[in-house]
Parts: sequence; structure tokens; C-alpha cells
Amino acid sequence: MYIYRSDNLGKGDHGWFKSNFHYSFANYYNPDRMGFGDLRVFNDDRVLPGTGFDTHPNKNMDITGQR
Repeated sequence: MYIYRSDNLGKGDHGWFKSNFHYSFANYYNPDRMGFGDLRVFNDDRVLPGTGFDTHPNKNMDITGQR
């Protein structure tokens, strides 16, 4: 079991969109956190209401929402 504290995650902040990166992603690089098996990206994302991404294709991806 691995426990990654929130203060030890990569961060992304674009104003309307904020992320915590559990594994190396975007500008966050940690050679000890390159993924887990086939799982390459695991981010906690917060998107402000009324904003978001334009429609774009995603392959082999699962996006779940939480309120």
C-alpha cells in the first residue's frame, strides 16, 4: 500500500482548473511515481462551475465525477 499525502503531490493551477497529480504528469516529474501497472495518470481535478474543456477525444480513459 502506498499513501501519498496531499501536500506531497504534484500541483497544477490554471485558475478555473486545479489538479493534484499522484503520478508524474504535465510539469510534475517524480521518477519514483511513474504510474502503477497500466495506470499512467491518476489526478484529482477541480473544475469551476460553468467552465470546462472543449469537446475532445479521449482514448482508454475513465473520468469520474464527484460533488
